[in-house]
Amino acid sequence: MVGLLATSLQIVTVWSLIGVKSLYFLLVCVGAFIALVLNSKGQFWWSKRFFVGLTYAVGLITTIFLGGAGLYHIGVLGTFMFSLILFDYRKEPLEILIGFGMVVLILLVGEIGLFNPPDFSHHEHIGILRLVSVFNVVAIPSILIVFVLRLSTQNEVVLEDRKLNLERQVKERTKVLSKQKKELTIQNKEKEVLLKEVHHRVNNNLQVIVSLINLQSSLSEDDQVVNALSEIRSRVLSMALVHKKMYQTSNFVNIGFQDYLVQMIENVSFLYQKEAVDFTINVDENTEFELEVAIPLGLIFNEIVTNFFKYAHSDANSRFSVSLTSENDKCLFRYSDNGPGFVDEKSRGDGFSLGLQLIQSLSEQINGDFKYYSENGAVYEVMLHKKSS
Repeated sequence: MVGLLATSLQIVTVWSLIGVKSLYFLLVCVGAFIALVLNSKGQFWWSKRFFVGLTYAVGLITTIFLGGAGLYHIGVLGTFMFSLILFDYRKEPLEILIGFGMVVLILLVGEIGLFNPPDFSHHEHIGILRLVSVFNVVAIPSILIVFVLRLSTQNEVVLEDRKLNLERQVKERTKVLSKQKKELTIQNKEKEVLLKEVHHRVNNNLQVIVSLINLQSSLSEDDQVVNALSEIRSRVLSMALVHKKMYQTSNFVNIGFQDYLVQMIENVSFLYQKEAVDFTINVDENTEFELEVAIPLGLIFNEIVTNFFKYAHSDANSRFSVSLTSENDKCLFRYSDNGPGFVDEKSRGDGFSLGLQLIQSLSEQINGDFKYYSENGAVYEVMLHKKSS
């Protein structure tokens, strides 16, 4: 309304000086209306450029038509100052430079007479004209102020709506994620129970096999058959122990190898009815292996420890040790005992050779290198070409 009133007064006052050309003042009101329409549609980028540009254009035309009769220098500087509110100098430096150029141009037109503007300084209505110019100088910044305040209010409303919408989306998403988390927790528990049951059943089935082997062994009077069945039983128990560890610890990915080795050795010792066996395990308690590595490794050491009880354990002074050393992407398992070593390997029969062949095959299965030699007793080494956990 202030802008419309100022424009109307300009037209009435300037009509006697420049006639129909004074109608260009209507452009300010039309421009303000268009800018508000654009802004209401969310086109703030276009609305502010359109209105500020139109204001500079009207100021330039006014100066060209009226020369020094208007207070153009105050009006153009006020317009430039308020344009700094609308434009961000970091993101919109070009618009500010264009506005500064318009300020300079309008001042040159008024001060040095560029484009030869007429001189109405002695016109009979010059006092009224200057009064209206002052009112116009007040009106244009007032329009800009209202525009900025209106824009700020609208932006606050939009931001508040977006905030509420975002909060609603966050709440809905949180509910969905919470529901999904509960479902995943239930699924994980179900899978954990299922995996426990699988490993428990596998262990039970292997124990059934052990019982069948024990039954068959008790029915046989052939020592060679009994010994062969005893070795098979030891191997089956070694595999069963892995599954037992899996469901007891609820770790279905890795198995702690130190504890596994100790229990496996105790099992083999019990099968061969050897008590008070002296052995040391130099394996870090945090060392773990996946199932597909743990089972072959367990069978390897089952064969090695079985050989100890069959061929190296002779008295209370018999002992052995198992150690693990890691370097880069390799880890070396080393077994050593104080037995006779491999000097009488041929006299031990086919069972001993079969055990070595089994160890070799299992080592290749887990991408390992196996070797054995005598050094104050038997020494077995298995080099794994992968990192231990």
